[in-house]
Amino acid sequence: MYNDLLGTKLPKALSKSETMSYFKGSPFYTREDIINGNMRLVSSIVANYNVSSEDRKDLFQIGLIGLIKAVDSFNVLKGTQFSSYAIPCIQNEIGMYLRKFNKDSVVTSMEESIYTNKNGEDIRLEDSLVDEKANIEENYENKEVVNLLKELVVSLNIRDSFVVSLYFGLFDNEPINQYEIAFRLNISQSYVSRLVSGILTNLKELILNPPKKRKRRGKRGSSIFKLLKGYDRKLVWEVINELNEEDRILLYLRCGRDLNNPEPSPFWNENTAYKFNTILMPKMKRKLEEKMWDQENGFIEELSPKEKYRREKISEIHRLLISMDMVNAQISLHEYLLEVNLIQYENFIVSLIILSVMDQDFSFEIPIRNLILLEKGYIFNIQKYKDYFYQTLVNEFDEASLYLDIITCLYKNGMTDIKLEPLNKAYTRVLEQKNNLIK
Repeated sequence: MYNDLLGTKLPKALSKSETMSYFKGSPFYTREDIINGNMRLVSSIVANYNVSSEDRKDLFQIGLIGLIKAVDSFNVLKGTQFSSYAIPCIQNEIGMYLRKFNKDSVVTSMEESIYTNKNGEDIRLEDSLVDEKANIEENYENKEVVNLLKELVVSLNIRDSFVVSLYFGLFDNEPINQYEIAFRLNISQSYVSRLVSGILTNLKELILNPPKKRKRRGKRGSSIFKLLKGYDRKLVWEVINELNEEDRILLYLRCGRDLNNPEPSPFWNENTAYKFNTILMPKMKRKLEEKMWDQENGFIEELSPKEKYRREKISEIHRLLISMDMVNAQISLHEYLLEVNLIQYENFIVSLIILSVMDQDFSFEIPIRNLILLEKGYIFNIQKYKDYFYQTLVNEFDEASLYLDIITCLYKNGMTDIKLEPLNKAYTRVLEQKNNLIK
């Protein structure tokens, strides 16, 4: 069909069902078919730009790059239509191009809706503009504002806190733009844009109207020393001093700056309570157990070369995971497992890391905790992984395969006597059913 805007013919468009069948494994369509069949999507977006015919052709070519990236990174398990995922990718690519070369293109209207997503929300063109990298700590002279922002960020849920920390370059993260964050987490850039915009709005409101201290109701809250009763107070202080900045802020939100006189911050909410109880407290208890073990075994100040390597390497792996540098994280993990003679468990740890991403828990505490437990010869409860396998087999097939990998790995290393044959048969049966549905 001839396209008036581009002055050329475009391939026949594919329907939504035809496009989705490719991502579900259909052999009838190739990658090139999907790219060609969705070129009209690029054309419709380029049509919103009031530019010359030559510039329009340039934008179309740039938009095709975004389309190709969308095809290569689309995850059908997210349950969204391909077009809903591809449109922000195309817009982002065009937005970066216009920013990079300072094009004087005039858009019909920044406030005009370009399309409506599956939730019925209007997406504006300004949502597609990609921001420049900027470390907020370097740009804000007022440290109180930065500290307020950090407390606000920590009070968000895990995923939102992770996204905004990357965007602003907080807590030793390298600042990255909205497009890169969206691409890493397989979410829309417009969602990242709205999230960041909401945080800035909240911050402005907080600066104008600082939060008031909560009035105490009933009994005084428990101090961190009472929550960790049974552990030496001196050791608790040592662990607190070794916490990273984000964890320390979380502790202050729960107990206040004066740890002897607990007083929750106005930012304390369900998100902070969840992170405090499920992430921070287990981490502190684990560090306390290590320090107690060191004391009992005469291990006081000087670390042995092996122990120093172990701690530094685990910290490095955790840091790489937190920054979503998965390639270097896996390389570092591989080196570490070779060094400590646990290479046979590599698939087990990698599967746990992938599950953390799928569950949107970007703290990666569970994989790191299990890595440490492996070194200590801990025998895992394989039955729970077997239960998870059957629970996820039908609706979360990829997740089930990871649990099967975990069970297989631990079985081969003599850590369970669970029979693999029934699990493999169930997996194969569901796989055949899914392949038949695609056909």
